[in-house]
Amino acid sequence: MDDAIVVVGFGSIGKRHTKNLLDMGIRPFVLTQYPDEQIEAKFVSKLEDIFEGIKYAVICSATYKHPADILELAKSGVRNFLVEKPIAADMTEAHKILELAEKEKLNISVAYNMRYLPCFGVIKDFIQQNLSAIRMVDICAGQDLRQWRPYKDYRKSYSVDKRQGGGIDLDLSHEIDYMLWLFKEPTGKNIVKAKVSELEMDCPDVFVGTYKYRSFVVTVRLDCIRQKKERYIKIICENGNRLECDFVNNVIKQVLDETEEIIDDKSLFDMNKTYIDEMEEFLGISVETKLLTTLEESVKVLEAIN
Repeated sequence: MDDAIVVVGFGSIGKRHTKNLLDMGIRPFVLTQYPDEQIEAKFVSKLEDIFEGIKYAVICSATYKHPADILELAKSGVRNFLVEKPIAADMTEAHKILELAEKEKLNISVAYNMRYLPCFGVIKDFIQQNLSAIRMVDICAGQDLRQWRPYKDYRKSYSVDKRQGGGIDLDLSHEIDYMLWLFKEPTGKNIVKAKVSELEMDCPDVFVGTYKYRSFVVTVRLDCIRQKKERYIKIICENGNRLECDFVNNVIKQVLDETEEIIDDKSLFDMNKTYIDEMEEFLGISVETKLLTTLEESVKVLEAIN
């Protein structure tokens, strides 16, 4: 597997993937202008420095660079891609990637790693047991952008720059991905995006989407404003059953037939393991799961937030 994989980009997520690959016994190439000599990867500054045997590429560059990076690597013979979310900054770029993938026969997956959290097993079981009674679903994720990456000035991050693919709707599109994964496509939607805070950014800091399904409504609220970090899904049923999964405090509370249960199992919320499981599925090391978001599904995510 050594020499067969390249990580493109070495920001926080590129570093995470690189370190996880090294822990897995795989020494990847890393394409970046900012190498870290303390990390034993094979750093290169241009694609020409990588030999032609690359089979896998992990794209961790800024969102707006995804189409060009995929195209350049495809020309070099790479056919298997794991692209950090979102797939592109807008629908035009997403369709370019779709056309390229079809033309060049590329296998492209998108890294919505939250799907790998074991707590979703509990959530899916609850949905299956109560589908006909579900009436409201509340999905929420938010935290002050200045607290996301306290080690750097938030104004220098891609998150504040629309041109680079910034905006809370794209940054937290995990929530849209898992909504579509759990409930499939809605029959209708109403979207509000706005820049309302004093944060120095030229893209939305608030997103509210209301999605209509046959017998229930899902509301998705995303922001980078609130001081207290929150991330959860709440499912409310007409028969009195309900579930709340808190991704910050790592606890699930559910009521089934008037009996309340609290599931306080931290192993259900092991976020770092999700990155490893995701990578193992992408590389074909593990065939136990089929959770990778497909290219087509990732385009549906973009459609759902626009």
